[in-house]
Amino acid sequence: MGKEKPELSLKATTNRFTRALDHYGIPYAIVGGIAASYYGEIRLTRDLDVAVKISMENMENLVELFELESFTPIEHLTAFELVEKPTLYLIDQRNQVRIDLHINPKGLTLDRETLKRRRQINLGHGWGKLWLVSLEDLIIMKIASGRPIDLMDIEHMVARNLNTLDWEYLTGRAAKFNVQLEIRELAKKFKKI
Repeated sequence: MGKEKPELSLKATTNRFTRALDHYGIPYAIVGGIAASYYGEIRLTRDLDVAVKISMENMENLVELFELESFTPIEHLTAFELVEKPTLYLIDQRNQVRIDLHINPKGLTLDRETLKRRRQINLGHGWGKLWLVSLEDLIIMKIASGRPIDLMDIEHMVARNLNTLDWEYLTGRAAKFNVQLEIRELAKKFKKI
């Protein structure tokens, strides 16, 4: 039997992982390549980027999820270390897909407002229902990361979604993460100020 195609492995891992998060009541939002592709910047991704809202209350559920569903952390951490970590890397032992579990990522907090603004989508073709971070929160997160690929993604996503972006929310959230200048420059470039 041949090896499963990477996109099928990613789809299977994404479906299984997000169903488990839902089952255990752990709030999440898909970020990264899957979210960027949904918002119009199509790019190849072979890993799953998920931001989660972790608390000491749901920590045991998360650890149980890892064990029961065969998601192995690359490093062993105590519960306290896990809550403080920006990103925890996991390997799906069923098909070797990497999961970047963003616990305290730059530019994103899964607070009440962010969770309210995320979108539940279905990509079709065997993908399950997913909670996707809002475009505005994804933009802030990508600006805060500062990676060149993220900055290119932002321009393309803004250009494709210019008329639907919530600039007021974007500007307000920028202050929370100290990226106001970058949002002003983005707005100038697209003549939104």
